[in-house]
Amino acid sequence: DPRRRAAQTACYDIFSALARLMAPILTFTAEEAWRHAPGVKAESVHLERFPEVPREWLDDTLAREWGRLLEVRREVTKALETARAQGLIGSGLEARLRVAAAPEDLPELLRAKRALLPTLFIVSQVELGGARTSAAVQYESQEIPGLVIGVDKARGRKCQRCWTWSEQVGEHRTHPGLCERCVPVVLAGGRAR
Repeated sequence: DPRRRAAQTACYDIFSALARLMAPILTFTAEEAWRHAPGVKAESVHLERFPEVPREWLDDTLAREWGRLLEVRREVTKALETARAQGLIGSGLEARLRVAAAPEDLPELLRAKRALLPTLFIVSQVELGGARTSAAVQYESQEIPGLVIGVDKARGRKCQRCWTWSEQVGEHRTHPGLCERCVPVVLAGGRAR
């Protein structure tokens, strides 16, 4: 299976890099892990060179996009803290965000990464546009002029497995306490498809 082999290769590359990077700090732990790793390698992790990032992995556009997304995430965190202080939410997963972004690069970037935003912001739901409407908490960013984040209580019910809130919880006949993302995982026996 090519996906399995790709995952194994990625895991091995990550292990190899982490073992070499932690060797100066966690000398014995890194050495013990190195001895148990498969593959051709130096006798000791301390004889290896630090990993170098292959040139084909470098992507300046992707780095800029993620830098911008992380700036927005910092502002989302401030909005969530405001909502938490006002007693609207307990955790970020109880939140539904409405994000309105005026800076010219943000709306397009946020739309392109829309499916990833709830995970990145650690919330249950994200809507783009309309933050200035009737959100219970409105946060205007001082760092990113024009960025307005509205915070409301998430819609639906809490999933018993992942704790996110979804309007689809309760719709599955045999797993009524699970959301639309968790049902297929449980049906597959815990293995993601």
